[in-house]
Amino acid sequence: MTQTLSANKPAKSIQMGSTLVDNQTVYIIAEMACAHDGDYEKAKQLVDIAYDAKVNAVQFQLFHAPENMVRHHPIYGLLEKIEFSRDQWSDLVSYARAKKMDVFSCAYDMPSLEFSIQLKVDGIKFNSADLNNFEMIECVAKSGIPFTLGTGASRMDEIGHAISVALNAGGDKFVLMHGMQSFPTSLALANIRKIQSLSATFGTLVGYADHTDGEDPFSMDIDLLALGMGGAVFEKHYTIDRSLKGTDYQAALNPAELIAYVQKMRKASIALGSAMNKPFNADEIKYRTFQKKQIVAAHDLRQGTILTRKNIALLRTEDNGGLDASYLYEIIGKKLASNLNEQQLISINHFEK
Repeated sequence: MTQTLSANKPAKSIQMGSTLVDNQTVYIIAEMACAHDGDYEKAKQLVDIAYDAKVNAVQFQLFHAPENMVRHHPIYGLLEKIEFSRDQWSDLVSYARAKKMDVFSCAYDMPSLEFSIQLKVDGIKFNSADLNNFEMIECVAKSGIPFTLGTGASRMDEIGHAISVALNAGGDKFVLMHGMQSFPTSLALANIRKIQSLSATFGTLVGYADHTDGEDPFSMDIDLLALGMGGAVFEKHYTIDRSLKGTDYQAALNPAELIAYVQKMRKASIALGSAMNKPFNADEIKYRTFQKKQIVAAHDLRQGTILTRKNIALLRTEDNGGLDASYLYEIIGKKLASNLNEQQLISINHFEK
């Protein structure tokens, strides 16, 4: 199938709720998935956990089993059992918003997508199941709501085609999400470097949806690699108690782990800083003064001395007003216009005009 290319380009900064997301930010989505096991009160408890962890957004999974999969699918019965009503979802969205959290909806079918748009959620997630579902991509693109697009187990041409569909429908506010779910996903399949490849190929913001084993302590750290590769949006599964092995527990963090994870990601973002060249700040100026070597007199020198390498020393000094070491070859052969004491800084004013 041939897709006409759009003149539009993916947005490099996207307003998600109260946060402007770009490649310098860390936007963390707590993925509740189906960890509520169909229990409304448990779902509210999970919203509370996300709030306590100080994530940017909580993400619900909305689906209607008959619109999602065939009846003989292995998990069809489970979905029917744990599916919430629209009134329950409306109440959960309101509950989360009352806590000043952004709300994302992982919409698994067209009725759920249309309902999510009606709820005016802050963002919509498409699992890679719908990467080729152009009807849904066009629908969310036309809504103007930012969305994430899962790329797990998808070819690059499929990803490119989905992007073209979104752009042609007027939707440029989306983030490609790298990652796949293997319940759980082995580290060998994480392929974190692909974040850079997706960004370079498609010119989009890219995020990471982690699904590594929640029992592995490294699941607390793997997103740091994704952050270092340029990831901007991070989706992390969580649950009330992983040891209970409820629905979607495999890659989920426990509440205390989610708190520690968010804190670690925020600190890492600060440490990454900016790739842009900026004027030195006060700390950097202080560091330069403390570390950089400058040109000083190797011994007492008299006026009229023609400088040679033996007259000069390159030493660290916190004195100001001299020439740094890069001027060494420029001043050799110049005549002094005044006397200099041993280890005195040499400046441009010490030479004859």
